[in-house]
Amino acid sequence: MDYYKILGLQKEPFSNSPDPNMFYPSKQHISILQMLEISIRLKRGLNVVTGEVGTGKSTLSRQLIFRLEKDPDMDLHLILDPRAKMPLEFLKLIAIALGIKTEEGDGEWEIKEKIKNYLFDTAVEKGKTVVLIIDEAQNLPSFGFEILRELLNYETNENKLLQIIIFAQQEFDDILQRYPYFKDRINYQARLNPMNFSDMRSMIRFRLRRCSLDGRDPIAFSLPALLRIYRFTKGYPRKVINLCHRIMLTLIIKDKRYVRRSLVSACIDKNPKKRLIYRLAIIVLALALFFFCIRLYASLSPLRSFDNMLISLKDITD
Repeated sequence: MDYYKILGLQKEPFSNSPDPNMFYPSKQHISILQMLEISIRLKRGLNVVTGEVGTGKSTLSRQLIFRLEKDPDMDLHLILDPRAKMPLEFLKLIAIALGIKTEEGDGEWEIKEKIKNYLFDTAVEKGKTVVLIIDEAQNLPSFGFEILRELLNYETNENKLLQIIIFAQQEFDDILQRYPYFKDRINYQARLNPMNFSDMRSMIRFRLRRCSLDGRDPIAFSLPALLRIYRFTKGYPRKVINLCHRIMLTLIIKDKRYVRRSLVSACIDKNPKKRLIYRLAIIVLALALFFFCIRLYASLSPLRSFDNMLISLKDITD
């Protein structure tokens, strides 16, 4: 049984996979994508996009590929994680991403030569734009910056042979400060921020309509419910998607199509362990405040002992 048909949906509207067809084109995302595409087509070399965890960097990278892969003059390649222990391992990672065959005995020089030959053959002889997209670039090893800088040195009199697009967590901005020679090569740098309330509301509606069986709004959210979602997620797309997924499951169980604030709160407060810890923290804080008040009262009343005060309190409670 297709459970989502109960809600008038043809598929899962809040999947956490970076599906380009579910990409909501907010002004921020469109602006960054347009700048990246212009930089790539002008063959400007290095471009960087950073953002906090959950702001949609991976989704943006897949959307960039989705927009460019239809162009036969684009030669697109993706590295999902650039972690490597040695320069040779990192060079092999790049070679594999570019589809270059390497031999077991190849050293750093041999692989660099193969990459250089590939770039000249593809970018110069065939006239294609070679694009290397690196996701999770905050994991880039220290020697990786120098290797990428060397690859950016391959150029004609008019342009760079390799276009590098980096997507990384916000900490990458600080890492760049340690490599000024690499930072100076950046043509375009953008920071991806969480969504505002309007974009979040529009994204939820966009995803529901995209998955609707008849193209209409299959599920309605009250304004207080949307405000509760935004307050909890702070506009981070990943958090919004995960919470809305739980809301969809709850609607299926309750056989409802209208989301109220109380339903959102119930989906947020699904972890009993966290709830218990939160309540225990409140109790501990209250007890600490109570004993602090007792000590403060005792210090301000030198003629009365702490024992007398406790006795008095006991008499009152009795």
